[in-house]
Amino acid sequence: MVCFVLLSCAKNVSSTLTRDEKRLVLAYAELVKLGTRMPARGPAYQDSADAILNRLRFTRADYDRSVASLDENPERWETFYREVQALLNVNKSSEAVPR
Repeated sequence: MVCFVLLSCAKNVSSTLTRDEKRLVLAYAELVKLGTRMPARGPAYQDSADAILNRLRFTRADYDRSVASLDENPERWETFYREVQALLNVNKSSEAVPR
């Protein structure tokens, strides 16, 4: 379900980001959500994180390179985090169960 929501929200990611940066937003948001469910240093987290990166066609090195490339232009970080936050907020509201 989360995967579907994240992928359906990909269309809302700002067009000022490159295609790779949009994928990075999705990956980063999923990793943040994963970190809320399990300890980041545990083997289960690492396995799940690798599965997320693999599904989004990132190797660990690709992911690290993509994050490092944002350092070349600090304004990109602002846009990146704004998009991650928007995606996490959309997912948070979509997980609410009406009563």
